[in-house]
Amino acid sequence: LPLLWTILLLPTAYGGGQQKKPPAPGHWTLTLTHTSPHYFCPKNIRAGTPFLGLLSSMQLEDLFEYIGQPYVDAPPGEYVLETLTEKGFQILVHTGTGDRYKRYPPAWYRPGQYLDMQACGFVYKWGPLALPPQPVVSARTSATSVAGIDHGAVDGTIVAAEKGIVEEVDSTIAAAEEEMVEEVDGTTEEDEEIDAAAQEVVVEEVDAAAQEVVVEEVGDIVASPEEEMVEKVDGTVAAAEEEGMVEKVEGEAAEEARGGKDMGLAATASEFSHFVGMREGKFLLFWKFDDEGIAFRLEVETTGYVGLAFSPTGTVDDADVVVGWVDDYGVARIEDRHDGGLVLDDSQDLVAQMGYKNTTHTVVQFYRVWDTCDQDDLVLGADTVRVTGWYNDQTKSHLWSPQESISLYLQEPPQDPTPLGPHSVWEITTGNVSLPSDENSHYFCSIVTVPTAVLESKHHIIKLEPLIQPGNMEYVHDITLRECIAPPDSKASNEELFGEAVGKDGEECYGPDMPDQWNFCTIIAGVSVGTDGLKFPQHVGIPMGEQFGGATYYRLQVHYNSLAGKTGIVDNSGLRVYYTDQPREMDVGLMDTGASINMLFMVPPMQNMFMTTSYCSADCTSQNIPEDGVKVWMGLLSTHSAGRKVRVRHVRDGVELPLMFQDNNYDYNFQGYRYPLAGPDIHHDQEVLVLPGDTLITECEYNTTDRNTPTHGGLGTRAEQCLAFLAYYPRMKLQSCRSSPTLATFINSLGVEKLSGDSKEIFEKLLSFTYHQTVGPRNRGNITEIVRNLATELELDYDELLEQLSQPSFFKDFKMQQDVLVKVLKKLKIEAPESLQGTIEEMFEGVDWSKVGPEMTKLAASGDHRMGCFPRDGTTQLIEYKPRKTESFSSLLEDDVCVKNPIDNL
Repeated sequence: LPLLWTILLLPTAYGGGQQKKPPAPGHWTLTLTHTSPHYFCPKNIRAGTPFLGLLSSMQLEDLFEYIGQPYVDAPPGEYVLETLTEKGFQILVHTGTGDRYKRYPPAWYRPGQYLDMQACGFVYKWGPLALPPQPVVSARTSATSVAGIDHGAVDGTIVAAEKGIVEEVDSTIAAAEEEMVEEVDGTTEEDEEIDAAAQEVVVEEVDAAAQEVVVEEVGDIVASPEEEMVEKVDGTVAAAEEEGMVEKVEGEAAEEARGGKDMGLAATASEFSHFVGMREGKFLLFWKFDDEGIAFRLEVETTGYVGLAFSPTGTVDDADVVVGWVDDYGVARIEDRHDGGLVLDDSQDLVAQMGYKNTTHTVVQFYRVWDTCDQDDLVLGADTVRVTGWYNDQTKSHLWSPQESISLYLQEPPQDPTPLGPHSVWEITTGNVSLPSDENSHYFCSIVTVPTAVLESKHHIIKLEPLIQPGNMEYVHDITLRECIAPPDSKASNEELFGEAVGKDGEECYGPDMPDQWNFCTIIAGVSVGTDGLKFPQHVGIPMGEQFGGATYYRLQVHYNSLAGKTGIVDNSGLRVYYTDQPREMDVGLMDTGASINMLFMVPPMQNMFMTTSYCSADCTSQNIPEDGVKVWMGLLSTHSAGRKVRVRHVRDGVELPLMFQDNNYDYNFQGYRYPLAGPDIHHDQEVLVLPGDTLITECEYNTTDRNTPTHGGLGTRAEQCLAFLAYYPRMKLQSCRSSPTLATFINSLGVEKLSGDSKEIFEKLLSFTYHQTVGPRNRGNITEIVRNLATELELDYDELLEQLSQPSFFKDFKMQQDVLVKVLKKLKIEAPESLQGTIEEMFEGVDWSKVGPEMTKLAASGDHRMGCFPRDGTTQLIEYKPRKTESFSSLLEDDVCVKNPIDNL
């Protein structure tokens, strides 16, 4: 194989992260038969094709577009993996012919992930690799090859497309080559100062620098005569298809609308910044964007109609629909539709940029602005959007078969190409846990300790990636890494508290067997469904080792869902942690803000959109954020399955500042990292300064129209939460800043003015014995008197209640506490108003939730809250834990006027 290519020999590179380094080199092989699903791109590179230094100036995907040979299907036989591109394309070499083929990534692949090779059909074989010898190609032949195949056949096609030309014939290639030779000779005569090395490019062996000169000159020379061709010739399309070429067209109106800018005019798919595959690789979606709008490219295995549907929920009935095809003249057509694609929009707000097709595939590229000001179009931008891809070989009147929907964050920043620099890798997993088969969410935890080298000098964590056991991706919802730090008043060291658990298999968190000290572990980083990992900016990292400002012990936590009816599931998922011994400028921290997870956080049933409000108070930030403030550069928003919208508001000196984070189409199954909202311009390096005395307000909105009973705060998917995790620097002691309505605020939000007797005070004392703010014990005094008073006041079974509350597991088991507290809450008796007299349970059964919901939202948000202000140990309070008034402020006024972009008037 040419030295320009790197052969990847180790299975650990793409084998899911669990394999050991092999004792001897080998290679990944793929065997294809006539019945195998191939998923190959429709071009290959013949054995012996010279690259002439092109690898130094373009990506591997581009090479196949530039110098590739067309083919109908990859031949059966054995292939060896030569390399894997960043976007998941596999470059394969046929062991019989030496030809190279480009294979699409699987539909589930996201750029930057580690590819599970076994799941893609590969088998690892040990031993040396034998491939056919490669023919020797002279320098003269190489130069002609580049001129004739590269720029004449393909690059010239693109130039022609940009001029609205559809001519691609063999005579053009030959003419371009002749023009190239003449122009080079003529140029040499006119300019005697041309470097001698450049003159030798055409006829002699050349060095890499001279090769680049030839490539550049050939591109200009081939393009020059093509620019003068403006005729359409009948039969061109057919001739081009016979040669395996494709038709490429761009409308003049699109070029005029862009005002000369080249947004989205990528010659090849690799020039797009984002990519996702659907329909097992048959539908590929690429996109790139700027401040004004977004360009999409669809590459679909069909010769008919293709398209997209954008919607907040994934349903097609209310979707903003795009229909595209390439007509018989090779012209790309795009239509803007709605109502499931059945109705053509009055305002056509899409610009067809180009399109082409061959005998198997159709490619269409178009552009639109983020907000078209058209009520039939969905506003695209920073919100999650459900994108449905579809295609149909026959007609555009039956669009939706086949189809597949996926949630996307269209303004996600492109991958940072900057190398990590010197680093080591630490892989940590749960340790083969057996997952229960039920409908509940489950959290499994294990304690790990840092590598030995971390204890000797300061190290930084600089990147995280998920390690999902092959076959278990559908069960893993999120994975978090939590620092385990003993509280200041602890008499035991970190080693004494956590050391014994190191090396043991994972066990269920928040259950009766969870050790008390695990409550001292607070989240520092993690990955959720919808993310491929996290690479930190070049100037920040998470410190490791307690003596260097980090932690020596960590709690790995994996959250599992969708286990009902699944038996015998064993999982060993976890994280791949990249760390370096070259510390960066700043220590990064993670602060969570939002609602304390407890039973006083309640979302009523039958709500179309119920909003909760929680606070990170000025009292907390004024005492715990450094004088110069901290800079927030990233966030992760989190609710459970009923959540529909999440936002983080920012208040300073009684005046609201611009929104920090927002997602108006939140998807529980797609919790990607978010970047601060930056107004009209998209800058992914935007940072938000948070100063002492600032207030952060986290709001979540929920849809519970499918539920008949209230939903309380909790850990399960059907329970709820409202949190935002903010990544910031420099690191400070403040870790968690949340709030919870007081019991009085909670009761009042239900419309209850007064409870009978002393039941409110007694119940409040019971709460102090439970998790109320965090899972784990808060107060272990004498509970017998409280149980006796509750039993008397509320007519409860004293012995049963005492038995439940006296069990040691009660103080550890989140769900057990939840069940007991809700049961007692429902027995509370209402004294006023008279219309609600009876128990809370009776009120729940008789109230019209659809009518009381909006008022509950207002009362819960404006009433007193208990403000939780916690350091990294997660237990001690940084400010006094007491009821506090919520702060009033002047809301930020938003301008709802939409200004239509000139592009929409075409």
